Amino acid sequence: MFSQLANQDIFEKLNAKLMSEEKDNPSYQGGKSLNKVKLDQKNMNNNSDKINLPWWVELFFVQIGLPDRWLRPLLNKKRQAKILLSNNKKIIYYTLLLLLTLIYFQPILKKATNANKCISSAKLILSQNELFNEDNHKLNILSNHICNGGDLLSLESKINKSE
Repeated sequence: MFSQLANQDIFEKLNAKLMSEEKDNPSYQGGKSLNKVKLDQKNMNNNSDKINLPWWVELFFVQIGLPDRWLRPLLNKKRQAKILLSNNKKIIYYTLLLLLTLIYFQPILKKATNANKCISSAKLILSQNELFNEDNHKLNILSNHICNGGDLLSLESKINKSE
C-alpha cells in the first residue's frame, strides 16, 4: 500500500515536470501521445525500483500492512533517539559497563551468600551438639565440609585420627 502511494506520487511529480517542460518548449503541440505516457510509466516504474526503503518499513508497512499514519511518528522517534544517543555517548557507555559488571558478578555473589548462610547454619547446629562444641577451628572445618556435601561421620573419624 505504501509503495503504491509512493509510486503514484512519483508519477504525478514526473508528469507535472514533463508538462511544464513541454509548455516552455516552443515546439509544444498540445497533449501527450499515448506512446509517451507509456514510456513515462515505464520510467516511473524504473525510478521507483531505485528507491530503497529500509527493511523494517518494507516489512511492517508494506508486507504486514500497518497504517501509514504511524510511519511519520516512528521516523521522528528514530531521529530523536539518534540525537539522544549521539549527545550522551559517554553516559550510556558507562551505564552499560556498570550493568554488565553487575550482571557478571551477581551469580558469584549469590553463591557466596548462600555458602555463608549454609556454613553459619551448620555451625549453629554443630555447636548445639556437645561433641563439636570444643574447638572453633574444628567447627569451621566440619561446617564447611557438611555444606559441600560431605559426610559428618567420616570426617569426624579422620579428624580424631589426625589428633
